[in-house]
Amino acid sequence: MQQLELDFSAAQCWEGDGCWLMLKVANAPAARRWVDQMSGDCTAVLGPKRRKRSLDANAYLWALCDQIAKKLGNSKEEVYLDAVKEAGVVDQQYMRVDAAKEWRRRWERRGIGWPTEIVDEGLDGLVLVNAYWGSSTYDTAEMSRLLDNIIEKAKAQDIETATPDRLAMMQEEWRKKNG
Repeated sequence: MQQLELDFSAAQCWEGDGCWLMLKVANAPAARRWVDQMSGDCTAVLGPKRRKRSLDANAYLWALCDQIAKKLGNSKEEVYLDAVKEAGVVDQQYMRVDAAKEWRRRWERRGIGWPTEIVDEGLDGLVLVNAYWGSSTYDTAEMSRLLDNIIEKAKAQDIETATPDRLAMMQEEWRKKNG
């Protein structure tokens, strides 16, 4: 006979021929099947229900990027980069045209979420560069803004998204893990 894990919301003890433990279970058919197959003595271990480990906000963001990419025929990295450019943290810097290429190469080698782009050229030999910060450096508000952007993209593609309560829980887990 296999073990069975059941969630229950109420319990009572009934005194009769010994003490009987009655549980109000969420999955009555599974409980009935187990009782029907029961033979001999068994052991029960009871405890508080624990939430199964959930995705944190970053993992959820990447899961949505992947689903959006499949709908659009892009890569998840492209979806992520678009979101970083639309809703992420950006610094703007003027620099000499001849220095910009090397500076951008060094910035971008930090990782996938660290893109740069030249947004203005020709100002006295200078260019204006947008340098986007990778989400690994984001605080809670910045990560929430990025995730909200991805969620809106997912909804636009009719991709199911988490409930606001679930999303808040993931963001809280991310905040605890990342400060």
